[in-house]
Amino acid sequence: MRAAATNSQAVKSAEAEASAPSAWPAAVHYEHHPLARFRPVPENPCMPDLTLPLETFRRNARVNAVLLAALTPADYEFSDGRGGWTVAKHLTHMAGFRADWLSNISPAHVEPLFVLVDGKYVWRWEGRAPAELREAFTVSDEAALQAVHNAIQNNQPFADPWNEGTYQSNPVHFLMHTVVHDSHHRGQIMSVLRLGGHSPEQMDALENHWAIWRE
Repeated sequence: MRAAATNSQAVKSAEAEASAPSAWPAAVHYEHHPLARFRPVPENPCMPDLTLPLETFRRNARVNAVLLAALTPADYEFSDGRGGWTVAKHLTHMAGFRADWLSNISPAHVEPLFVLVDGKYVWRWEGRAPAELREAFTVSDEAALQAVHNAIQNNQPFADPWNEGTYQSNPVHFLMHTVVHDSHHRGQIMSVLRLGGHSPEQMDALENHWAIWRE
């Protein structure tokens, strides 16, 4: 009977914890990055706890920042020599991925990513030096977070104008898709850098970004 009572207390404690409003802690080791300003929707016991996926998205931004900081001007022009993308092309595609999807699923949040040129809206970083992509990632990540925040706060799914599937089960999947997409292209960039002649020591230094995921 004592064991049963203990189990009952544990169940009640777990239920109470699950029903309590979730806390939104500051991002670990991330206080000075612009994304650290973002906080999810106000506490609501009916909303899922998004602390982990949001922290995952922030860590992904830190990994991108490590890669961008390590690149030299010459690195941007490396490719596999077989018609594959250059490092600059991979990075441009990664940053533009956010703008492309936001244009579709949440047009209201894509405005900071485009400028009007000759009567047409174009991506702000189109044709600019690859070194300027750091800003593109920062601004685009914040726009993505704000779009997800707005969708959750208003309990409104993303728009799906082309009926192609736009994270209808949960808008946070957009952030997870972005993390997976970035990881895919970072792996290709690492291969290109190795083919381009980076030394084992240089590659080992870049591989240190894995420490971010183990915090």
